[in-house]
Amino acid sequence: MSEQAEGWHTDASGLRVKKWDPHRETRRRGYERQLQQHQVRRLEGATPSSYASNQPGTLAARGAAARAKAQQSRDARVGRAKKFNDRHAEALVRRQKQGAAASHRENDRYMADFRDAYGLAAPAEPAGGPRGAACAFSRARVASWGDREVDAAAADAFRRGPRDPRGALVDCSDRPLLAMSVSDDGADVVAGGADHAAHGVDVARAGAKPQRQYHGKARGHHEWVTGVAHCGGRSVATCGADGRLCLWRSPHACEELVTADGAASLSVLLADAARPQLLLAAGYDGTARLFDVGGRRAREAGRLAPGGGAGRAPVLCAAWDREACGLGDRDGRVLVYDLGTCTRTRLLRPHEEAGHCVALCAVGDRLVSGHQDGRVRGWDARDRDDRPAWTAPAHRGRAGAGAASCVAALAGDALVATCGADRRVCVVDPRAPDAPVHAFREHRDFPYCLATLGGDLIFTGAGDGALLCRDRCRTQPI
Repeated sequence: MSEQAEGWHTDASGLRVKKWDPHRETRRRGYERQLQQHQVRRLEGATPSSYASNQPGTLAARGAAARAKAQQSRDARVGRAKKFNDRHAEALVRRQKQGAAASHRENDRYMADFRDAYGLAAPAEPAGGPRGAACAFSRARVASWGDREVDAAAADAFRRGPRDPRGALVDCSDRPLLAMSVSDDGADVVAGGADHAAHGVDVARAGAKPQRQYHGKARGHHEWVTGVAHCGGRSVATCGADGRLCLWRSPHACEELVTADGAASLSVLLADAARPQLLLAAGYDGTARLFDVGGRRAREAGRLAPGGGAGRAPVLCAAWDREACGLGDRDGRVLVYDLGTCTRTRLLRPHEEAGHCVALCAVGDRLVSGHQDGRVRGWDARDRDDRPAWTAPAHRGRAGAGAASCVAALAGDALVATCGADRRVCVVDPRAPDAPVHAFREHRDFPYCLATLGGDLIFTGAGDGALLCRDRCRTQPI
C-alpha cells in the first residue's frame, strides 16, 4: 500500500489508520449513476463532445444560473437577518416602554419568527378539559395560616422562640430546594428542588438525611420540581418544569396526572384537604387544571382557561376561596374564575407599568395582589369596575422599588402582611394604604417566603438562610 493511498493517513503515533468519511456512500452512488448514464449514451452512438453538458453555450448558461442562485440566496439571508434585527430592535424599545411584563410576548414573537424561518409547526393549543361543577371547598391552606385556631399557649411558645436556635439540619440534596410543603398536623415536611426529586422528612425523628425520596428511574420528574403540596393524609403532589404533575400515594406509588407530552412547565400548585380533595396546577400555557384526588384514582374536575380574547400569559401565582379562584400572570393581570362553572368572571388589569403579578392572596371578600412595581393592590369582588379598590406603595421608596413578592392575611383579614425585594416586611391597613402600619428592616438579604399564624405572628425566610418571626405588635423580631 502506497503512502498516498486514498482514505488512509498516519496518526501521531505512527500507525496507519483508515479515515472515516460520512459522505463516501453518497459519492459512490453518484459516481455509479454518472457512469451508467455515460455507458447508455455511448451505446446510443453519442460521443463525449456531443453531450449537452459539454456544449460551450450550455456551460456558460449553467454557470450564470448558479451564480444568480447563489446571489439570490445571499440576498435572502441578508434580508431575513435585517428584518429580524429591525423587528427585535423595535421590540427592545417596546420592552423599555412597557416594562418586564411584556417579555414573554416578545419571546413568543421571537419563536414565531424562528418557526416561520425554518418551516416548523406551531405548538398545539391545550385541549379543552371537562366542564362543570368543581364543587365548593374550604380555605384550609391557601396562602396563609392566619385562619387556623391557635390557642394562647401555642402562640406564647412561638413568641419564646425555638428551644435550639440552630434547629435540626437535614441534608436533602446538593442542589437548591425550590418548593416545600408541611402536612396539616405538622409532622411531615416534603421539599422539592433542582435535583428533580422531592425529599420527605419526619419532623419527630429528623436526622442527617431525609427518610423518603419521591423519585425513580421510571417515575417522577425529569426536570426541576417547582411545586409541592400535601393532599390529605400522607399523599403528596409535585409539579415540575418538565410539565409533569405527579400524585404520590407513597414514595413508590406515582400516578401521573399530567404527562410531559407537549405540556408547558408548571409553576403553581395548590391543594385543599377538604371534601372533595382538590388539587390545582397552573403553568406557562396560561391554563389551570383542577383534579379531584380524594378517590382511589384522581380525575380531572375542570379546567380554567382565559378564552374570550383575553390572551395567554404564564401563570405565576394563584389563590382561591370557597367559590372562586384567582390567577396572576406575567401580564400583570388577575383572572378570576367561578369554580362552580369553570368560567372566567372578571379580568382585573392594572396599568402597564405594574409589571408581573408575582403574589396573590384571598383576604375576606377581597383579592390582594403584589406586583413588580412594589405596589400591593386590593380588589373588591363587589365592585363592578376592574380598577383596584386600594393601592399601597408598600415597597416603593427613595432608593427605588422592589417587587412585592409575598402577601398574606393578618389579624382576622383586617390587615395584610407583605415582603419585597427592598428587604422590608410591611404590614398594610387597607383602610389607610398610603403608608404601612409597620415596616421591619432586619433582613440582610431578599425575603423569598412569608406566612402568618394566629393573627399576629409573621414568619419570613430570606436568601441568606435567615428565618425571622415577628409579632406585629412589637418593634423587634422574636
